[in-house]
Amino acid sequence: MRPAILAGLLALCLSGSASPGVQMGVVEESKETEHARLKARAEVRFKAGMKALAAGDTGRAVRTLLSVVRMSRMRIDSPYPEMAFNQLKVLTGRAAKELAVARELLAGEDLEAGLKELKRIVRTYSGLWPAKQAGRLLRGLKSDPGFRGALLAESLAEDLREAQALEEEAEAILHPSPAPETEDTGAETPDEDTGADAGARKEMAEDERQAERLERLAEAYEIYGRVRDLGGETAPAQEAAAAIERLEKDAALMARIREIKAEREASEWLGLAMNYLGAGRLDLAREQCEKILSEYPETSEAAEAARLLEEMK
Repeated sequence: MRPAILAGLLALCLSGSASPGVQMGVVEESKETEHARLKARAEVRFKAGMKALAAGDTGRAVRTLLSVVRMSRMRIDSPYPEMAFNQLKVLTGRAAKELAVARELLAGEDLEAGLKELKRIVRTYSGLWPAKQAGRLLRGLKSDPGFRGALLAESLAEDLREAQALEEEAEAILHPSPAPETEDTGAETPDEDTGADAGARKEMAEDERQAERLERLAEAYEIYGRVRDLGGETAPAQEAAAAIERLEKDAALMARIREIKAEREASEWLGLAMNYLGAGRLDLAREQCEKILSEYPETSEAAEAARLLEEMK
């Protein structure tokens, strides 16, 4: 007996109303309608998955195609679940190759890149077996103290190189390469600076170079400090400590670093004062403003703190 007919008879027995023909007709029509709807949904989802794949959104394509494959459990008369399955086989092969590359990165010198690649595979190919393997490998690596230590060492070495590059840039700013010589024709240049104007322009340019140099060195100093504090007894940490000792002999740099520290703290305190003021806590807002005026009276935040205190009177 056809399942639809059996369902109709069962419904008739339970309801005790309507004629067998009418009841069976309703069930049969409902099943056909649902089947047509599922077929249409499978087609729409498959095409959406292929469109996402063509657009380079592999993660969305995998998720959509997997949903089409799962529709095969509903035994719909549609070619799209099998087509989605075949496309996922291709994507699984691609993911497997990418997983092999991630393993090579981890086995080599670029641990951070390998870790990043594993995370991307898990996110992009979720539901496929390479993503599951990448997830297991990722969890195992994160629980391995040796791997964490190696990853930290690599990260510290990269930070050290960045700080050293900033030092080199600072030196280049202070001592720029001379401009290429031009042929002297004997003719006067209309915009050529002479006398006091030329000296003023040269002095201003020198001041700007010095300011830019200090900004680069201050940034390098901060990175060196992070490497030294996190690196323990590692070689990058020792190099960073030596660099810090060398930079601390530069009085102008140390003065600028103190200014930067003052600007940051004053800005944080002013932000707190504004938050307290917005919450109606005038006492706490006043306390933060007074602290700025006491600790960092020369900052621009001090002028704003004074203005807020005046408003809160």
